[in-house]
Amino acid sequence: NSPLFGLEPTSLLSQIITYLAYQGGPLNYRVWGALSCVAGAMERRSFIHNAAGLIYPNLFIMLLARPGVGKSLIVNPVQQLWTDTLLLNVGSQTTTSAAIIDQIKRSRSERTLGGTTYNTSCLLFASSEFGSLTSSYDQPLFSRLSDIYDGRTDYKSETRGGGEIILDAPLVHILIGA
Repeated sequence: NSPLFGLEPTSLLSQIITYLAYQGGPLNYRVWGALSCVAGAMERRSFIHNAAGLIYPNLFIMLLARPGVGKSLIVNPVQQLWTDTLLLNVGSQTTTSAAIIDQIKRSRSERTLGGTTYNTSCLLFASSEFGSLTSSYDQPLFSRLSDIYDGRTDYKSETRGGGEIILDAPLVHILIGA
């Protein structure tokens, strides 16, 4: 019995892949689901420092397949694992451009890493169907997600009616089916 993808059978990723096997879905989706589950939970607690700056483990994973292949068999349990921790902020399964900023703002929390306390606004999204997350015509949502995805130290948004909104160290992680 060889280790799955060279992973030790007792590793966290192996355990999550095994857990997802009980749910169903193809092996490659279970692997991506496990990677998404762990990376999402890491938020800004882990990073790689290179010449471009800090690289965080936030991912945008899209499971592509025809209906009935098993996307929701992976996405839904990962979302449930995130929700069950009670430590992570999980976004709604449908949203708009304005609502995503509100959700990220509400996700603001204080974290401590290496003895240093900092504020962050991390939000995890999981939806088994891309069309459920947003309307296909919501181009501002995709633009905002792209800006926030880069792991910037802050994000400023301003509207005529709502004024200026500043997000502290926002980070978005997405697992979605399509």
